[in-house]
Amino acid sequence: MITNASWGWAGNSSDDETYTFFRTAGSRWNNGLIRAINAENIAITGEVNSVIDGSDCFDELGEEHYRGPHCISIFYCKNITFSGYTVKDSANWSHSVFYSENVCMDNVTVEAGHDGIHMTASKNITVKNSNFYTGDDCIAGTANVNVYVNNCELNLNR
Repeated sequence: MITNASWGWAGNSSDDETYTFFRTAGSRWNNGLIRAINAENIAITGEVNSVIDGSDCFDELGEEHYRGPHCISIFYCKNITFSGYTVKDSANWSHSVFYSENVCMDNVTVEAGHDGIHMTASKNITVKNSNFYTGDDCIAGTANVNVYVNNCELNLNR
């Protein structure tokens, strides 16, 4: 099992209450249409024209008093594959990846929503052959190790 302690970054301090919600896998802020916590060898894959539609779910108790759940929320996971689908109108981040390792995103499209993929304290991440047309950051995060991005289209008009 992966734990906060194994990552050793400044945001892990147990007395740092500022970002407790960020580190708590079950918190309301970390809700997702699809969630995985402490999982290994998982894949979210799609066939041609596959779409995960977040429908811009409104949540008045959410971040900024309107953001709903993330589309895909991953916590403390290993060996993750995202491929072959489109995320449309995510109410928050399309892909939220925390404290995870060996993540591969290939041939994914994000249309609207907020961040395309946001990774925190994760390692060995590859994002390739993907397209991001977001309302905020295309690829974002902090305290990650070994991040490789190749052949991606970021926030360009079609």
